This record gives sequence, structure tokens and C-alpha cells, in this order.
Amino acid sequence: MIKRKSYLIKVLSLFLFKERSAVRNRFDSLFSPREYKLKVTPLLEGKIQTLISVIAPKGTNLKLKRFGGLGDGSYVLPQKYVTKGTYLISGGIENNNELEMSFAKRGVRGIQIDNSINQPPKSHKNLEFRKATISDSDSQTETTLSSLMKLSNSKGRLIVKLDIEGYEWKTLQALTENELASIDCLILELHNLSLISDSEKGKEILEVLEKIEAAGLRSIFCQANNGCLTYVLGGTLIPDNMEVTFIKREATRRLRISDLVLLKRLQSTNVLSHAPINILHFETHHLIS
Repeated sequence: MIKRKSYLIKVLSLFLFKERSAVRNRFDSLFSPREYKLKVTPLLEGKIQTLISVIAPKGTNLKLKRFGGLGDGSYVLPQKYVTKGTYLISGGIENNNELEMSFAKRGVRGIQIDNSINQPPKSHKNLEFRKATISDSDSQTETTLSSLMKLSNSKGRLIVKLDIEGYEWKTLQALTENELASIDCLILELHNLSLISDSEKGKEILEVLEKIEAAGLRSIFCQANNGCLTYVLGGTLIPDNMEVTFIKREATRRLRISDLVLLKRLQSTNVLSHAPINILHFETHHLIS
């Protein structure tokens, strides 16, 4: 989320960036030479196109619905997946588990994991809770997605939702391609997408996105978190956080204009007082490519 800077930080930033030949824009804000270089460089084009291609939605004949109310913590997925026999692994709930409760009331069983709370905001007999961090190793305080997946009924559908503040990258990187392919619906709040410009973190982001695609999962919905910053990288607007829903490739088809109309109706702002972020270049990517 966007945080306000203190007056002292602003003053220190002014002197720091002035020494490094920062640019001041028409809004009287400063940005560094490195940021300007990342805005205009053509060298990021390949990375950005891969990012957009994986996140951009495909079409589907499945009926989509937003679960969990509106705003932050709600997500879009196929309505038929939320039924008895489906198992849910939900990472990251904090003070809002309306999504998980709406699933449980429809017969979905599962587990909620969050390291920042001692108990979920609301409880249901169909949902367990574990205070832990979902990451790339198993310990007293951490658990892998692989270990959690072994708790599910292999005969039913598996929904995995991760909103774990940037840990999703190392968590998904630790999964095998076959484990990823066993997930019927993967709902992600992708954090720190602007770090695709970083050599080390950018490599991790691309590896995870390519693994998702190789596992046969395709996006059917995406939207930008309008409570977070956006960046221009290589001439392209990249939201730092995005909500994306993936399902199995065989349940998708070529994107149509009618799909885009529906996706627009399903969008919801994370912060009601903020304007939505225009990501038409993501939404129409598979329509024009």
C-alpha cells in the first residue's frame, strides 16, 4: 500500500537525489536517474511481454463470479468450482476471511494459513486454521504449499489462494510443475511486479510465471490493486500488485470482446476512494496478439 513520507524524509530525499542528478517532474516530485532509465529503456521489452502474456486473461465458457463481497480480499473464479467436494488452501487472510466463509457455506472444505493472527476473524466447521508462514520450507513456523496440498482430497477439485505479501514467488518456485498442474484454480495476489526490472528478483518472477504456464494453467481474470503504486518500465505501465485467477488450459478458449465486457463488470476496486488503474494493455493482449 502507498505510505505517506515524513517531512524529514522528503527533505533528505531532495538533497540525496539532487546530488545524483534526479529529474523533477511537473508535479514537483523527484525520481532518480535509474528510475528514468527504466522508464525509457527498450531492454526490458522481452521480460515485460512475458509478464503480460501470462497474466493477461484468456476466455472461458465457465460462468465467473466474484466471491467474498467487494473490495480487497474478494476474488473472481468459476462458480462451479465452489461446491462440495472442493478443497481450499487459503494463504493470507488477516482480518478478512469473507471469501473463505462464502466457500465454506457452499460445502467447500479446507485450511486457512496466516502468520499474523492467532485465529481467523470468522470460523466455520469446514475450515481449519493454522498460524504459520507459507514459504519454501517446512518448520515449526513455516509450511510449504506442497505439504498443505497433501491434506486435500485428491479426487476433488483443488483451489489455492495466495495473498502472502510477496512470499508467493518463493512458495510457487518450490513447487514442481506436476504439483502446480494438480491445482484446478490458482488465485494469486501478485506483489512487487515492478521488480521484474531487477536482475535477481526479476529472474525469479519470470521463472514462476513460466512454470505456471508450463503446468497448463491459464489466466481468466486480472485486475490491478489500485491501493498500490504503478511503474512505467520500458514504456509500459506495470502495476506493482495484481489479482490474477488461473484455471486449467482445457477450460479456456480464445478471448472474445464479450469476455472483456464481462471482466469489466467483475472488477472491483481494492480502495473505494481511489480511481481504478487502467490495464487495457493486459486485458486485450490475447485479443490482439
